[in-house]
Amino acid sequence: MANGRTYAGVASRDRRGEQLEYRLIVAMTFPVFLGVAVAKSILRIGRPASGPRRSLIEEARTAANTTIPFAFMA
Repeated sequence: MANGRTYAGVASRDRRGEQLEYRLIVAMTFPVFLGVAVAKSILRIGRPASGPRRSLIEEARTAANTTIPFAFMA
């Protein structure tokens, strides 16, 4: 129990579990964020008239990657 490998192994497994959870949550919510991006595009909400345009996939990915991490803050 006193060796460092035991604790490192447990931490590694915990990290892998959290990564898997994160990927599953992204996979489940990405269609929702994509739908919102499509709706915003159709209604032209929140997009400036000029400037660089992002793809709908990129907008959905950005929305997912900025909002989902809040679920893991505890």
